[in-house]
Amino acid sequence: MRLEAGRKAPEIEGSDMFGEPVSTQDLAGRTVILKFYRFAACPICNLHVRELVRRAGELEAAGVVPVAVFHSPAHKLRKSLDGYQVPFTVIADPQKRLFRAYGVESSLGGMFTGAVARDYGRAMRAGIFSRPIGHEGGIQGHPANFLIDSEGVLRLAHYGRDYADTMGVDAVLDAVTAMPALRLS
Repeated sequence: MRLEAGRKAPEIEGSDMFGEPVSTQDLAGRTVILKFYRFAACPICNLHVRELVRRAGELEAAGVVPVAVFHSPAHKLRKSLDGYQVPFTVIADPQKRLFRAYGVESSLGGMFTGAVARDYGRAMRAGIFSRPIGHEGGIQGHPANFLIDSEGVLRLAHYGRDYADTMGVDAVLDAVTAMPALRLS
Protein backbone atom coordinates (compact mmCIF):
# COMPACT_ATOMS: atom_id res chain seq x y z
CA MET A 1 0.00 0.00 0.00
CA ARG A 2 1.40 3.37 -1.03
CA LEU A 3 2.00 5.99 1.62
CA GLU A 4 0.79 9.54 1.16
CA ALA A 5 2.19 12.90 2.19
CA GLY A 6 0.82 14.30 5.42
CA ARG A 7 0.95 11.13 7.50
CA LYS A 8 3.51 10.12 10.09
CA ALA A 9 6.42 8.25 8.50
CA PRO A 10 6.75 4.58 9.48
CA GLU A 11 9.43 3.83 12.05
CA ILE A 12 12.94 3.27 10.73
CA GLU A 13 14.66 0.37 12.45
CA GLY A 14 17.64 -1.47 11.05
CA SER A 15 21.40 -1.56 10.68
CA ASP A 16 23.68 0.35 8.38
CA MET A 17 26.21 -1.27 6.07
CA PHE A 18 28.73 -1.39 8.94
CA GLY A 19 26.32 -3.15 11.30
CA GLU A 20 25.57 -0.05 13.36
CA PRO A 21 21.94 0.40 14.46
CA VAL A 22 19.84 3.07 12.73
CA SER A 23 16.48 4.21 14.02
CA THR A 24 13.91 6.95 13.75
CA GLN A 25 15.31 8.36 17.01
CA ASP A 26 18.74 8.79 15.36
CA LEU A 27 17.12 10.94 12.66
CA ALA A 28 14.66 12.82 14.89
CA GLY A 29 14.59 16.57 14.45
CA ARG A 30 16.20 16.37 11.01
CA THR A 31 14.71 16.52 7.53
CA VAL A 32 15.47 13.26 5.70
CA ILE A 33 15.28 12.10 2.10
CA LEU A 34 14.82 8.35 2.45
CA LYS A 35 15.77 6.65 -0.82
CA PHE A 36 15.03 3.00 -1.58
CA TYR A 37 17.14 1.06 -4.09
CA ARG A 38 17.35 -2.56 -5.23
CA PHE A 39 20.35 -4.82 -4.64
CA ALA A 40 23.90 -3.65 -3.83
CA ALA A 41 25.39 -4.37 -7.27
CA CYS A 42 22.50 -2.83 -9.27
CA PRO A 43 24.19 -0.66 -11.93
CA ILE A 44 21.33 1.86 -12.08
CA CYS A 45 21.18 2.14 -8.28
CA ASN A 46 24.94 2.68 -8.10
CA LEU A 47 24.76 5.32 -10.83
CA HIS A 48 22.17 7.21 -8.77
CA VAL A 49 24.08 6.70 -5.50
CA ARG A 50 27.19 8.19 -7.12
CA GLU A 51 25.21 11.37 -7.83
CA LEU A 52 23.97 11.38 -4.24
CA VAL A 53 27.53 10.99 -2.93
CA ARG A 54 28.87 13.67 -5.27
CA ARG A 55 26.15 16.16 -4.30
CA ALA A 56 25.53 15.28 -0.65
CA GLY A 57 26.95 18.66 0.39
CA GLU A 58 24.20 20.45 -1.52
CA LEU A 59 21.57 18.47 0.34
CA GLU A 60 23.29 19.15 3.64
CA ALA A 61 23.41 22.88 2.84
CA ALA A 62 19.64 22.74 2.23
CA GLY A 63 19.14 21.03 5.59
CA VAL A 64 18.36 17.58 4.16
CA VAL A 65 19.96 14.34 5.38
CA PRO A 66 20.09 11.53 2.77
CA VAL A 67 19.52 7.94 3.90
CA ALA A 68 19.66 5.08 1.37
CA VAL A 69 18.07 1.65 1.83
CA PHE A 70 19.04 -1.47 -0.16
CA HIS A 71 17.61 -4.99 0.05
CA SER A 72 21.10 -6.49 0.26
CA PRO A 73 23.06 -7.65 3.29
CA ALA A 74 25.65 -5.30 4.79
CA HIS A 75 28.70 -7.19 3.47
CA LYS A 76 27.43 -6.86 -0.12
CA LEU A 77 26.81 -3.13 0.37
CA ARG A 78 30.31 -2.60 1.72
CA LYS A 79 31.77 -4.44 -1.27
CA SER A 80 29.67 -2.59 -3.88
CA LEU A 81 30.02 0.87 -2.34
CA ASP A 82 33.71 0.52 -1.46
CA GLY A 83 35.57 3.51 -2.81
CA TYR A 84 32.53 5.81 -2.97
CA GLN A 85 33.31 7.41 0.41
CA VAL A 86 29.59 7.52 1.18
CA PRO A 87 28.95 10.51 3.51
CA PHE A 88 25.48 9.38 4.58
CA THR A 89 23.76 6.37 6.13
CA VAL A 90 23.15 3.30 3.96
CA ILE A 91 20.78 0.77 5.52
CA ALA A 92 20.99 -2.96 4.75
CA ASP A 93 17.44 -4.36 4.66
CA PRO A 94 17.76 -7.92 3.30
CA GLN A 95 14.45 -8.97 4.90
CA LYS A 96 12.78 -5.98 3.19
CA ARG A 97 11.10 -4.84 6.41
CA LEU A 98 11.48 -1.15 5.54
CA PHE A 99 10.51 -1.86 1.93
CA ARG A 100 7.19 -3.32 3.16
CA ALA A 101 6.62 -0.61 5.77
CA TYR A 102 6.99 2.09 3.10
CA GLY A 103 5.02 0.21 0.44
CA VAL A 104 7.94 0.04 -2.00
CA GLU A 105 6.79 -1.72 -5.15
CA SER A 106 8.36 -4.29 -7.44
CA SER A 107 7.62 -5.79 -10.81
CA LEU A 108 9.46 -7.38 -13.69
CA GLY A 109 7.83 -4.91 -16.07
CA GLY A 110 9.67 -2.06 -14.37
CA MET A 111 12.87 -3.37 -15.92
CA PHE A 112 11.80 -2.98 -19.54
CA THR A 113 11.53 0.73 -20.31
CA GLY A 114 13.51 3.21 -22.34
CA ALA A 115 14.59 5.05 -19.18
CA VAL A 116 16.02 1.84 -17.72
CA ALA A 117 17.93 1.09 -20.95
CA ARG A 118 19.25 4.67 -20.95
CA ASP A 119 20.45 4.48 -17.34
CA TYR A 120 21.98 1.00 -17.82
CA GLY A 121 23.92 2.45 -20.73
CA ARG A 122 25.03 5.42 -18.62
CA ALA A 123 26.10 3.05 -15.83
CA MET A 124 28.13 0.86 -18.19
CA ARG A 125 29.85 3.93 -19.70
CA ALA A 126 30.71 4.96 -16.12
CA GLY A 127 32.25 1.52 -15.50
CA ILE A 128 29.43 0.21 -13.29
CA PHE A 129 28.55 -3.38 -14.13
CA SER A 130 26.48 -6.11 -12.50
CA ARG A 131 27.15 -9.80 -12.26
CA PRO A 132 24.44 -12.17 -13.56
CA ILE A 133 24.07 -13.93 -10.18
CA GLY A 134 24.14 -12.98 -6.52
CA HIS A 135 21.33 -10.45 -6.37
CA GLU A 136 20.15 -10.96 -2.80
CA GLY A 137 16.52 -10.06 -2.48
CA GLY A 138 15.98 -10.58 -6.20
CA ILE A 139 16.36 -8.24 -9.13
CA GLN A 140 12.91 -6.71 -8.88
CA GLY A 141 12.21 -3.44 -7.15
CA HIS A 142 11.24 0.06 -8.09
CA PRO A 143 13.01 2.94 -6.39
CA ALA A 144 11.03 5.06 -3.96
CA ASN A 145 11.78 8.38 -2.28
CA PHE A 146 10.29 9.87 0.87
CA LEU A 147 10.89 13.39 2.15
CA ILE A 148 10.35 13.30 5.91
CA ASP A 149 10.30 16.57 7.84
CA SER A 150 11.92 17.23 11.21
CA GLU A 151 8.66 16.24 12.95
CA GLY A 152 8.65 12.80 11.27
CA VAL A 153 5.84 13.64 8.84
CA LEU A 154 5.97 12.51 5.19
CA ARG A 155 6.05 15.61 3.05
CA LEU A 156 6.53 13.80 -0.25
CA ALA A 157 6.21 10.19 -1.39
CA HIS A 158 7.58 9.35 -4.84
CA TYR A 159 7.15 5.80 -6.10
CA GLY A 160 9.21 5.01 -9.21
CA ARG A 161 7.34 3.91 -12.33
CA ASP A 162 10.32 1.78 -13.35
CA TYR A 163 13.79 0.83 -12.08
CA ALA A 164 15.29 4.16 -13.20
CA ASP A 165 12.59 6.49 -11.82
CA THR A 166 14.16 7.96 -8.70
CA MET A 167 14.41 11.55 -7.56
CA GLY A 168 17.79 13.03 -8.33
CA VAL A 169 19.35 15.70 -6.13
CA ASP A 170 17.86 18.52 -8.24
CA ALA A 171 14.35 17.09 -7.79
CA VAL A 172 14.86 16.75 -4.02
CA LEU A 173 16.14 20.33 -3.76
CA ASP A 174 13.20 21.55 -5.88
CA ALA A 175 10.77 19.70 -3.60
CA VAL A 176 12.30 21.28 -0.50
CA THR A 177 12.17 24.74 -2.09
CA ALA A 178 8.54 24.22 -3.17
CA MET A 179 7.48 23.49 0.41
CA PRO A 180 8.02 26.73 2.32
CA ALA A 181 6.27 25.32 5.37
CA LEU A 182 8.78 22.47 5.54
CA ARG A 183 10.56 22.71 8.87
CA LEU A 184 14.22 22.10 8.20
CA SER A 185 16.71 21.59 10.95
